[in-house]
Amino acid sequence: MRRWQRYASLVLLLTAAVVVFQALVRLGLRMGDQPGPGLMPLVLGVLLGALAAALLAGNLGPGEAQAPFWAAGTWWRPLGAVALMAGFAFGLRWIGFMAGIGLLVAGWLLILERKRLWVAALSGAVTATVVYALFVVLLKVPLPMGSLLTR
Repeated sequence: MRRWQRYASLVLLLTAAVVVFQALVRLGLRMGDQPGPGLMPLVLGVLLGALAAALLAGNLGPGEAQAPFWAAGTWWRPLGAVALMAGFAFGLRWIGFMAGIGLLVAGWLLILERKRLWVAALSGAVTATVVYALFVVLLKVPLPMGSLLTR
């Protein structure tokens, strides 16, 4: 496993070097007396390089014993997560965002996490209420209502 993490850290280090180079050479750090467009990419490139170097340093040495990628019977949870997200995305037009997010959270907890029905339902309702209060009431962002609820 450590071999792949070493490869990933090297790719991230190369990406960070390209970002830093582009920020310094192509974008520039100053525009007159103001910060230039390359400042934020430079900061993010340096941060990415530091994290990639830490990942590389933490994965030096011998690798662990090989293990199967999928243990028997564990494939259903990622597949279920993809199915729930696809159902949310495709059903958003008809049921709207608020009902959709409540059903997504409740379904996730009920199906994937195997929580009790009342916990899943309460969590879905609370999530939908908090999202409504935050986006619609506080931030005044119109969320899609869905065609079933607007008739």
